[in-house]
Amino acid sequence: MKKAVFFISTALLVLPLAACSGGNGVVEITVPASFERLKADGVSEAAVNDDGSVTYKMSKATHKKMLREVRDEMVRSIEEMKNGQQFKSIKDIEHNNKFTEFTLIVEREAYEKSFDGVAALGLAVQGLLYQILDGVTQDRISAVIRVTDQAAGDAFHTIHYPER
Repeated sequence: MKKAVFFISTALLVLPLAACSGGNGVVEITVPASFERLKADGVSEAAVNDDGSVTYKMSKATHKKMLREVRDEMVRSIEEMKNGQQFKSIKDIEHNNKFTEFTLIVEREAYEKSFDGVAALGLAVQGLLYQILDGVTQDRISAVIRVTDQAAGDAFHTIHYPER
């Protein structure tokens, strides 16, 4: 349950996040006022904007390290969803390299009788966060989660975040 609350809270914070990459070897990331302040070595500047958001400047190396850490955490989280006891109907999770597409492979009957669908929200939030930190603009971020029946091999539910 703690993870579900974390994922939902993160979703509310992540959606307005924006990032852009400068051409001079500096990466700028702007986060909303409600977002937890970044505490990363290598952040050269943090400017509070008029709307309360914060723009961080960092080297490309620092940005690359940040992305790698987010990716590693996502992979750990996905492994925990697959192998832990919280989401019992989920048998496997596949994803692409940019975290824009996920496939939940589930035991359908158990999935439909549980709240394991909250895992889809968690995957979407993490995927959207990764994309934003990777410089994808807010109007282009997306995550598609396909829920596939392990026995039949077919997708029986598809979720798009954000809904367009």
